[in-house]
Amino acid sequence: MKRSFADLYGPWALVAGASRGVGFEFAVALALRGLNLVLVARNESALDAVASEIESMAGVKVVLVVADLADPDAAGRVGAAVEGLEIGLLVYNTGITNAGSFLELPVDGLIRQLAVNCGAQIGLVHLLAGKMAARGRGGLLFMSSLNALAGSPLVASYGGTKAFSLILGEGLATELRPLGIKVTVCCAGVIAGETDTEKSSKPSLFRPPAIAAARVASVALDALGRRTVVVPGLFYRIVAFSLVRLLPRTLARWLMARTARELDFGTSS
Repeated sequence: MKRSFADLYGPWALVAGASRGVGFEFAVALALRGLNLVLVARNESALDAVASEIESMAGVKVVLVVADLADPDAAGRVGAAVEGLEIGLLVYNTGITNAGSFLELPVDGLIRQLAVNCGAQIGLVHLLAGKMAARGRGGLLFMSSLNALAGSPLVASYGGTKAFSLILGEGLATELRPLGIKVTVCCAGVIAGETDTEKSSKPSLFRPPAIAAARVASVALDALGRRTVVVPGLFYRIVAFSLVRLLPRTLARWLMARTARELDFGTSS
């Protein structure tokens, strides 16, 4: 008999970065699949609104944890808040872009980006995966980016952090599989509503289409336990295949550079 998603990855899922965009869509999708939720973000009022909407929609339990994942003790604070809850799935969606000219970006912002995109991810994975292993089941889903596949100007440090998530996920997928933990990394392209870059109507060969956040969340969750790396959208799958398999690295970097400039990644965000 086929086990349900909740049986495999429930009864609780923790979504880091759940107050908007893809994080919100992950929370909705998981609630509709029958999982109770722990939602983590900095914005308390936004989290309250998300919790109210999900509770009325799906009737699941929702626990809110207001935390800044840039803080060195953030993982410990989250751990204390979820003590006693059986969390079978971690969705790490939190990330800081900090797009712009590297030398013009404040260094403290870049260090904060590293702490949120990489440091807190390591902390939460280490905190939760051990308990999943003890139960013999669980899942980890990391939101990466196509920027992880080839270096790009104007988002160089962001791409580096997302490459970290990609390599971490690939390594853990093999290491943790014998322990019953499934790991999937989602490498997404431009997501509608996540930035202002997709709003420009300027036509260009190098201006990629935006994909709906709900679609990204659905594709990523469907891939959990089936694929280690998933790229939502046919257009972006072709791009990813080209960047990794077809193009020389110099040409891949040139393509990413043209795309970054077309998307106006010229100032920090």
